[in-house]
Amino acid sequence: WGILLVNLLGSLAAGVLAGLALAAGPVLSLLGVGFLGAFTTASTLVADVLEPQVGAARRARLLALHVVPGLVLAAGGLAVGRGL
Repeated sequence: WGILLVNLLGSLAAGVLAGLALAAGPVLSLLGVGFLGAFTTASTLVADVLEPQVGAARRARLLALHVVPGLVLAAGGLAVGRGL
C-alpha cells in the first residue's frame, strides 16, 4: 500500500505543479519533475507488474489501482494549481 500512496500523492503534486507552471514558467516544471521523479516509485510499480510470478489478474489490478486514480488526481491537481 505504501507504493500506491506515494504514487497517488506524486500524481496529485505533479498536477498542482503543472497548473502552477502554466503561470510561473518552465523552471517550476523542471524542479517538479526532478523532485517528484525521486519521490514517486513508478519504477517499483513497473518492476512489480513485470515480475514473472505475477498473474494477469494481479497485474491488471496493480495497474488499475495506480493509473486510474493517479490520472484523476493529476487532473484535479492541475485544476487546483491553475486556480492558485
